[in-house]
Amino acid sequence: MLEVLVLAAVVVVLAFVLVPKTIHRRKPSVGTRCVNNLKNIGLAFRIFGTDNSGAFPRSVSTNEGGSLEWLANGEIWRQWAVLSNELSTPKLLACPEDLERPAALNWAAFDEQRLSYFLNVAALSEPGDLVLSGDRNLVLDGTPTARGRVRVSATNQVSWGPKIHHHSGNLLLADGSVHQSSSAGVNVAFQKSAAAGTNDLLIP
Repeated sequence: MLEVLVLAAVVVVLAFVLVPKTIHRRKPSVGTRCVNNLKNIGLAFRIFGTDNSGAFPRSVSTNEGGSLEWLANGEIWRQWAVLSNELSTPKLLACPEDLERPAALNWAAFDEQRLSYFLNVAALSEPGDLVLSGDRNLVLDGTPTARGRVRVSATNQVSWGPKIHHHSGNLLLADGSVHQSSSAGVNVAFQKSAAAGTNDLLIP
């Protein structure tokens, strides 16, 4: 009986020592959570496209569940709000490392101040290498992008600013893939995207 009690005590002590370390090791990093956000966003766009003959929201009338007519009024967040059926929560639209943009807990509370990601409204479901979205801390020809609509051509120099991910960032392509990139990498991605189509960005 004494041996059983000693063995049980040893197991309990080991559990207290090892389990917290295992839990801590498995906790996703902030960067990983941002990548997961964009993967979910990419899936939402693909689902929307599947239901709308391959078209993304900006190509579909608001009368049919899209966001086409919202492009003219400058309310960038409305381009995302139309995905409320495809996205489980608006929390996915805020990068955990974007300290200026806390996540909305529900769609009623979602607006532009709860949004961390730019959107390329010119992107279609094909070709898949078009840039669709990514972290909003873009720098264009040495100047941080301001809120609004920005067109990026193959001659522009694109990089990441310091506010989010410290001069690096994450890009979502039209095929649903997410890429972590440096400033050099984001510039190459936008050049390829410009060669494949058009980069017409809404910066929140």
